[in-house]
Amino acid sequence: MRASDVPLSGQYLAERLGISRVALWKRVEVLKQWGYAIDSSRRGYRLLSDDGLSAEDIAVPGQLFLFDELDSTMDEAHRQAARGAPSGSLVLALRQQAGRALDGSSWPSPSGGFYASLVVRCALPVAAADGLVLTAAAALLDVLTDRTPNSSLDPAAVRLGFRWPNQLWSGQRRIAGILLESVGRLMAPDYYIIGIGIDIGGLAADGRRLPQRAVIGSSLARSLAVPTAAHAWSAEGWCRLLEASACADFRLFDGRRIRCQTRGLDCYGRLLLTDGTVLSMAECLAVDWDDPPVL
Repeated sequence: MRASDVPLSGQYLAERLGISRVALWKRVEVLKQWGYAIDSSRRGYRLLSDDGLSAEDIAVPGQLFLFDELDSTMDEAHRQAARGAPSGSLVLALRQQAGRALDGSSWPSPSGGFYASLVVRCALPVAAADGLVLTAAAALLDVLTDRTPNSSLDPAAVRLGFRWPNQLWSGQRRIAGILLESVGRLMAPDYYIIGIGIDIGGLAADGRRLPQRAVIGSSLARSLAVPTAAHAWSAEGWCRLLEASACADFRLFDGRRIRCQTRGLDCYGRLLLTDGTVLSMAECLAVDWDDPPVL
């Protein structure tokens, strides 16, 4: 169906696959459940939207866990990690009932979005874990803007902004968030879980041509799990995420409020302010940016 612009008859597809017409119908129904839009008519079957989630379309360094609906991909990733899922294992769901954001609020998770959590096992201490979020943000920007040599996208038309500590915005619309959790000792966690939620519909509403969700999942798993486990990532990739002169209001965990300009990020991913303050992500309850950078 991917290679055809016209409907293909059920008889033709069944013969090509070596299955019965009834088995073909059941297979098509499963594909529909996994997010592939397939039109069924008297003329045959036609693929309308190729943005579903199928194990055959997703390649990850670890194990792959696919669900039509979950309470939260983060919770399921914790369950799988506790059972021994290796680094690079990815949990994907078409919908979430209880997706959560960094501040503990709910993360809207309707059908059509991207909801995933990745298991990462590495020796990185929690004190340096801000870098994991920034590495995820850089990888997410790369895959959403398709920054590859053969990309057909116009970079000028794909402009997304990163708002420290963990969000991507398109104009005044929040379109993605990153959540990091760990289990184990502060100096040597047993594992990290990196959760990523993307408002695919919001990006499409801006007229963006996006990679398929299966491509996004495969790319993020490879970009995060393998380099992180091997400590092959560095702070150099974070520089483009934040303008040195950006200004924001910061509400801290101890009740203080700071309004200040930034002067960059340190090698641990902490935010450097012009008044000499160094902020980790765990210290900030809320950040209100004046005018975040657009990439």
